[in-house]
Amino acid sequence: MKTFPELLTKRLRLRNVQLNDIPAILKYANNKVISDNILNIPFPYKEEEVLYWIKKAYEGFRNNTRYAFAITLKELGELIGVIGLSIEQDHNKAELGFWVGEPYWGRGIMTEATEEILKFGFNEVNLNKIFGPHYVNNEASGKVLSKNGMSLFTSNREKRLWILVFVVVVTIYSTVGLVWKIATTLHNYDLLAVFFVTGMLLVGATIVAQGLTGRLGGIEIVITLGLIATFFMAVTRITLLEERSHLIEYSIVAVFIYEALKERKSHGA
Repeated sequence: MKTFPELLTKRLRLRNVQLNDIPAILKYANNKVISDNILNIPFPYKEEEVLYWIKKAYEGFRNNTRYAFAITLKELGELIGVIGLSIEQDHNKAELGFWVGEPYWGRGIMTEATEEILKFGFNEVNLNKIFGPHYVNNEASGKVLSKNGMSLFTSNREKRLWILVFVVVVTIYSTVGLVWKIATTLHNYDLLAVFFVTGMLLVGATIVAQGLTGRLGGIEIVITLGLIATFFMAVTRITLLEERSHLIEYSIVAVFIYEALKERKSHGA
């Protein structure tokens, strides 16, 4: 791509960043809140630093490793923010980054710009993957990504594996505290066996339901057996005050985490 592209949305014009945008960048990006959430924007933001960033943006475009778009409103033309893609050519994927001036927050501008950039990345640059990291406390950026269909997980399988990690850990720690009191009450009323059988039936129903929704592979069988073992050992240990090692359950957690990370890596994350 020899000429920097220009993208248009209903309200926005996304164009190349120019030297005459420096005053607008300093006007909007020289903001402590923005600096706290963008890794490469210091505070205070000085003109020479902005000039260096523009130079790197131009170099990145020439090397096919970066597209940095100025976000402008069609009726104004002034830069009000920046959105871009930093491309990893070896894996044909890109990191999405963006910021918009504080006077324009809460108007859906970044959501609109992100939608257009994703189309550009996949349809014009032919990327395999676009990811957008953000700080945990930056909920606004998280919402922008979520509204554009960008998930924390690389696949439904990875999501399921992390949920299972959570379930197993909760199961381990549920054998102390409140659940022990519940188990004691059930034992006093001779209901512990009924509770155990009911729980195992629920686990069995979950396995059957999973089997009906998709064919189980080797690791899915291991995961299913791991869940059965976790619930079996947890319920058993509720009634055994002297036993609290949880070695088996933690081994299962390790298997789930390993498979989740392996799944994430297989998708280029």
